Amino acid sequence: MTKFLRLETGGRVNADQIVQITYRGSGALATLRDGSYLKLSANMDEIEKELLPVVAAAPGYTLLQYYAQEDGVEAIITRTSIVAWRIDRDIAIPVTPDNDDDDCSNRIEYGVLLPDGQVIRPWLGACSNEEDWRAVVDQVAKDWQAARRKSKAVKEEPV
Repeated sequence: MTKFLRLETGGRVNADQIVQITYRGSGALATLRDGSYLKLSANMDEIEKELLPVVAAAPGYTLLQYYAQEDGVEAIITRTSIVAWRIDRDIAIPVTPDNDDDDCSNRIEYGVLLPDGQVIRPWLGACSNEEDWRAVVDQVAKDWQAARRKSKAVKEEPV
């Protein structure tokens, strides 16, 4: 699969034409096969991510995202089809039409719904179904909100 990197000028360059990328205080500089140089628009972390291999996802994999709400308001769950996986060493990062730049591989508010109904949370375990996953993230959200309230109360106490 051909990869293209963004240029500072707004265009793109075929990564196959780049022989070296160096990073200086002013940004990333690509040395091309013909000896010319182009300034890239991304930092080195973004460039490394752009160059990771991507493989197509089999049908039936869905990215779940949990949006906690304030106390008393039910959380929102979104579902987006996973179209590919970005491979970063031993991690498969889900790629969807609307989250290609978001690394959700180890964040609590995400889950991957498998075709058999299980929900996996990389590095955090698996749930046998979406209802169990929802219960786990509901509890994490409640614990986080309680800790936030407690922290806020401590800050407001007079010294």
